[in-house]
Amino acid sequence: MSQGRNCRNEERARTVTAPTGPATPGNGTVAPPVAVSHVSKDYKDVPALTDVTFQVRRGSITGLLGHPESGKTTVLRTILGLVKPTSGEATVNGLPFGQLTRPARTVGAVLDLQSLHPHRTALTHLLIYTAAIDVPDDRAVQVLAEVGLAESAHHRAETLSPGSRLRLAIATALLGDPHILILDELFTDRPRDGFTLDDRAWLRAFLQNFAAAGGSVLVSSPRLHDVQDLVDHVVVLSQGSLAFQGSFDDLRRAQQDRLVIACSAPAALATGLAARGYIDARSLADGRLAVGGAPDDAVRASAQATGVTVYNVVRDRIDLDQLYLQIASGHFVAGASAASPAGYGVPAFGWPTPPPPPANQIQPPPGYPNHYPPHQQPPNRYPPHQHPQGMGGPR
Repeated sequence: MSQGRNCRNEERARTVTAPTGPATPGNGTVAPPVAVSHVSKDYKDVPALTDVTFQVRRGSITGLLGHPESGKTTVLRTILGLVKPTSGEATVNGLPFGQLTRPARTVGAVLDLQSLHPHRTALTHLLIYTAAIDVPDDRAVQVLAEVGLAESAHHRAETLSPGSRLRLAIATALLGDPHILILDELFTDRPRDGFTLDDRAWLRAFLQNFAAAGGSVLVSSPRLHDVQDLVDHVVVLSQGSLAFQGSFDDLRRAQQDRLVIACSAPAALATGLAARGYIDARSLADGRLAVGGAPDDAVRASAQATGVTVYNVVRDRIDLDQLYLQIASGHFVAGASAASPAGYGVPAFGWPTPPPPPANQIQPPPGYPNHYPPHQQPPNRYPPHQHPQGMGGPR
C-alpha cells in the first residue's frame, strides 16, 4: 500500500517539474503573466468596474490600490475566473483562467485568510490541497519549510498566531509551484488582523525574493504606504475605473509643488494666472488659492495685472500618500492642458469647496477678505463669526 502511494507520488513529482512557460499569441510575442483588457462588470444596474485595463509584468510586483469598494477584489476575482465580466477579458499567460490546463501550477492566490479550518493541523490542511491539485504529498512538507512553519506542521490552525496563519495561506498558494501570486489585502496594520512588524517584514522579503526569481505578483491594498517600499508598478482604481497606472517613478513625477496664496480676490488672481497658462488653480475652503506649477514671479505679475493684493504665499509639496488619496478619490489627474485641466484642481484639493454662505450670515471683517480664520489658525468647528450657545462668543 505504502509502496503504491510512493510510486504515485513519484509520478506526480515528475509532472510538477514540467515547465509552465507563458502562452505565445499568434504574432510570436510572449503573453504577459496577467492582462486585464477593457474589463467592465455590472451587478444588475450597478457598475462595479468600468473599462479597466492593465498588465502585470514578469519578475515584478504590481500594487492594485484603491479605497474600499473601489473594485480591487472584483478585479482579482475576475482574473481568477470567479467573476464573469460584463465585457472585456482577463487572461493569465494569454488564456482565460478557466482554460488553463493546471491552474494551480500557474497561479497561487490568497483572497481570504479566514478559510482555514480551525481544527485541522497545518500539514493536514495542505495535504487536502495536494490531493485536490494532484501534486505529491511531500510538497506540503516543502512549502511549510519555505514559509518557516516546519515546526508548526502538527499544530491546529486555531492555535497559530495571525502571522503563522498568513504563512500557512501563502504555503497553500505555493503548493503547485506557481510563477504568479495574487494576494488580496494581506498588507495591513489593522489591530484586529494581529500582524506584527516581523510578519509584514517577512511577507515583503518573501515576495521580493519570489519576484527576483522571475515570479510575478499582484497584490491589492487600500493604502499606498503599506506597499510603497515593495511594489514596482502601481495601478489605482477609483470607483471602479482606472485612475492611474505607472511605475513609482511616474507617481513621484506626478507630485507637484503648489503655491497656497492668501489674497484679496482669489477668483481674479486665478483668471490672471490662467491667462498666462497656469490653469491648475483652486480656491480652498479657507478662502486661499492653491496653484499648481506656477512660479512665484508669475503670481506676482498676475496679481499686479489684475489689481489683486497678495497677503501671503506658502509653497507646499504634497507627499505620496496625499497624492495617492487624491488619485484614488478621483481628485487628481496627472498632466494638464487648456482643453483638459488636471492636477490638484481636478476637481478639488484639500477641503471641498463650501456652499455659499446664507444671505444673513455675518461676513468676515475687513483685512481678511475671503479668508477666515487667518491662515495661521486652524478652522473653527462652527461657521465663521458664529459660536455654539453658551460659549459667550469667540475668544
